[in-house]
Amino acid sequence: MRLFTRLTAMTVLVTVVAVSGAVPARADEAVADGDNIVGVSTSGAPLAFGTVCVGTTVNKDIVVALVRSTSGAPNIFKNGSIATVTVGGASGTGLSAVMNPPNTITLPSTWQGAPTNTISPTVTSKVTLVVGNSPGSFSGSIQYTTTGTASNNSPITRLATMNVTATATSCDTTPPTLNLPANITGEA
Repeated sequence: MRLFTRLTAMTVLVTVVAVSGAVPARADEAVADGDNIVGVSTSGAPLAFGTVCVGTTVNKDIVVALVRSTSGAPNIFKNGSIATVTVGGASGTGLSAVMNPPNTITLPSTWQGAPTNTISPTVTSKVTLVVGNSPGSFSGSIQYTTTGTASNNSPITRLATMNVTATATSCDTTPPTLNLPANITGEA
């Protein structure tokens, strides 16, 4: 009987939400995207350095943006306001990031009325991985903090986490040698 009562209550709640058109409250979100294919995916994409040589340093740029995902104050950035993006921290040995200038996003004057999944202008960040001397898998993350002014003029902060992966391998760095027959002349 108790299970039946819980199931009935859940059914009523789901029905009320579906009929009334009510949706759970959400907020504008920050998103960090590391695939650098085209634009920004609304869910973000991890940064995959792929296979890298041990003992090297590799860099890649990623993009950070805001995604419009609500229609209610105070969880949205104010029309025409400026949001500042900073690196909040990194986890993973040898992983770091800096913001490329400028690190500010100027939101459009129509931001508050924009449809959900609208993506703001972007900023970029340079992610650096100093690869250790041992082969193996690497995973880490970088957190980005976006701060600005909400639609009700209060401060607003959004966080985005960029997951990072790489596979370190030993690379042959020995330069090739040419052994030419004596009767051949090589010219540069």
